[in-house]
Amino acid sequence: MKIRRYFGKDPQEAIQKIRAELGRDAIILNTRKVKKKGLAGLFSKPVVEVLAAIDEYDTGETNEREKTVPGSVKKISELENKINSMQDMLSKLFRHFGETTDKKPEEPRLKADTKNAVSYSQVLHRNLTCNDIDEYFARTIINELKKKMDEKRDVNECAVLLSNYICEILGSPETIRLRDDGKPTTVLFIGPTGVGKTTTLAKIAANYSLNYRKEVALVTTDTYRIAAVEQLKTYADI
Repeated sequence: MKIRRYFGKDPQEAIQKIRAELGRDAIILNTRKVKKKGLAGLFSKPVVEVLAAIDEYDTGETNEREKTVPGSVKKISELENKINSMQDMLSKLFRHFGETTDKKPEEPRLKADTKNAVSYSQVLHRNLTCNDIDEYFARTIINELKKKMDEKRDVNECAVLLSNYICEILGSPETIRLRDDGKPTTVLFIGPTGVGKTTTLAKIAANYSLNYRKEVALVTTDTYRIAAVEQLKTYADI
């Protein structure tokens, strides 16, 4: 993540600079009024200082290096490790059974394939539950995959099969639809800590406020996380 400081005579001017350089995905971390340094600041009006941030991969055209937020990098790394753990374990297991079955006659190999399918399902089930998937849903997913497991012996095909079935369960994402009667539309952001709820709602709120000229209110029930309320107030002020 890259963090930068912008100045303007008012918040709108600072935001225009942010969007011109960092794009629409930039998020506002803090805003305040400051005096210019030196003698010029004594005789001039305060300016608005806005602290903005954006994921580093979103600003590849920018050559200037900024400080990377250690906490964000750590969280991203942990998520990537979790996502890749299933495929790594499956790769090892597939290679092991592949070497074993290739040396056997045709009929015994077919029997081994069925046994392999059971072994693969056990590995998939363990990885699903280890990644906080409910036991009922894990069993449902595995039972559906078992029907096609003997046809999908390649680790990549198996991973795609698993991903596609989970997408079928979750369904396709829908856009936010505003009410036709003019009454406020309420959108809830619910999820574990650190998954990006605040960042996402800030982007959506900014989109409806700046692009669609809608009145947006941000409400939080998070009184546990440090500075959670203050951070949301900053988004609302901008």
